[in-house]
This record gives sequence, structure tokens and C-alpha cells, in this order.
Amino acid sequence: VDNSNVGFSIFPNPATTEIKIVHASLSNYKTEIFNAIGENILRTENEHIIDISILSPGVYFIKVDNEIRKFIKK
Repeated sequence: VDNSNVGFSIFPNPATTEIKIVHASLSNYKTEIFNAIGENILRTENEHIIDISILSPGVYFIKVDNEIRKFIKK
């Protein structure tokens, strides 16, 4: 079985202060967080735990490499 394209998951979801990324590749990935209208509000590289405490409550999208997931900030 080829697991090279498994992608990533995030938890907890919904979250209040931080999200944790579980990524198939443990190195060399870029993360971007977008708000509901598509504005890029955060960029990181190789971060497994991202502080989201400064974000307003709402729906956000996180892009890791070329995959996108939705998460909710409480």
C-alpha cells in the first residue's frame, strides 16, 4: 500500500487555543491558515502545534502542502 499521499489531519476540531497537525511526512511542509473569505492569516513551516488563540471564533481553512481541511475556532 502506498501511503505517501495520506495527507494530514488536525485536532482538536473545534479548537480553542491550538491545533495539532498530524502529517504523513514529518519534515519539510508548509502550513497556511485562511479565514472564511480566503485571506491568508498565518504561515508556518514544519510546525506540529499551531497557536490559534489570537484568532476570532469562526470557520477557518488550513492548507498543508496542497491539501486543505476546515476547522472551527471556538
